[in-house]
Amino acid sequence: MKVHVANHPLIAHKLTVLRDERTDSP
Repeated sequence: MKVHVANHPLIAHKLTVLRDERTDSP
């Protein structure tokens, strides 16, 4: 899965955004 994300920067960025929302960091 990590390799798949690495091959898709857009997906990786989306996951990062979702993770940020979940973490709800300032």
